[in-house]
Amino acid sequence: MVAQEADDIYSQINMVEKGEEEINMYDLNGKAAELIRHNYQVAQDRLEELMVAGEHRHFFFEGYEYKMHSFLFGSVLKALTFELTLLAVLLTGFLLSYEFDSKTYLVMYTTKCGRRLQFEKLKTALLATTLLSLVLIGLTLVTFFIVYDYSGLWNVPISRFLCQNLINF
Repeated sequence: MVAQEADDIYSQINMVEKGEEEINMYDLNGKAAELIRHNYQVAQDRLEELMVAGEHRHFFFEGYEYKMHSFLFGSVLKALTFELTLLAVLLTGFLLSYEFDSKTYLVMYTTKCGRRLQFEKLKTALLATTLLSLVLIGLTLVTFFIVYDYSGLWNVPISRFLCQNLINF
């Protein structure tokens, strides 16, 4: 789709008609049909707001740029989530079971300070996990945004991507 065609294409979209097609396709009636009509009317109102505001004329990145988003949200953040979860479990497990591994737990639990130590170690594990997460996420995202240029995306409304999918709906 090119910019000259955007007004024509978006003016032809009628969400109310699409809703009626869905109702007829699935032979709905009663409350279900009314709910569909209401939801599609809300979608039609939102589509008209987008057209009045001119948001349909913005173009969300496609092609190579879309692959950048898939790489960021699909691969990079998925891997980060897995890594951080694994690191948090290993770090917490190491800190909380240190006395058992070094066989000093009998000494630790006999003192008043030692009995409170588990809670302090849990707080330390949470702090260490948070700091490690911030550093790892920060380095990863800084590296990603140095490699991939997102400067053209800052002024594009996010609803533009959603509108673009309405055409194929």
